[in-house]
Amino acid sequence: MSADLDNSSRDALGHAWDWFAMHAGQRMQSFNFFLVATAFLVAGYATVLKDHRGVAAAIALLGAWLSVWFNRLEKRTKQLVKAGEAALEPSQQRLANLAGNPHLSILAVVNAKAPGSSSYAVVINVVQWTTFCGFSAGAAYASWPLLAKTTTANLLMLAGGACLLIGLWMAFLAARYESRILGEARLGFAVLGPDENNAEWREKKAQRRWADRFFYAGLVLTSFGVILQTAGAIWSK
Repeated sequence: MSADLDNSSRDALGHAWDWFAMHAGQRMQSFNFFLVATAFLVAGYATVLKDHRGVAAAIALLGAWLSVWFNRLEKRTKQLVKAGEAALEPSQQRLANLAGNPHLSILAVVNAKAPGSSSYAVVINVVQWTTFCGFSAGAAYASWPLLAKTTTANLLMLAGGACLLIGLWMAFLAARYESRILGEARLGFAVLGPDENNAEWREKKAQRRWADRFFYAGLVLTSFGVILQTAGAIWSK
């Protein structure tokens, strides 16, 4: 059967498989690392919650922040995996035709999910955004008793926590919006070609610039929140 495949077909199949296997493995390793990091942060949060609520709130906010970034990494890795799948599918189809075995066209079969199942992307997204919501709720719970106190340290910590939450949310919204813009731009590239003088291209570029500004504003606000939280922790000593 291998003899029936010319060198270019074998090279194409090998290259596509190596690409797919590498990025699929990285995707699972990244998700496993996210779960391990989440477990450590939850343990740290539970340890300090009783005596150091400000620190617990900061840990929870860090967990929420990492959830956003791991989700962005997941989207990129998914794109790389899908590129490998797209390259593999024609090679599998050719191999199935040469072998006379239609079951070798694996991707064509598994693209349709079994009833009651969910894709990797759906499961990972649900886990990561549930974790984000859980850490955000944990930060609010840890910060809430501080509202009854009006010391300068507590006010700094509360202001820092608010800045962190708002900054994270701004960065998240900007990232989601930019992801949508990039998807539309790639579609336009495929349909219209790389004509950067096209009015639609100019509009997408302008929208992306605004999304970038909003994202970096969120980062600045988040950094300011970290500074306020640190100042509050120092002030309380």
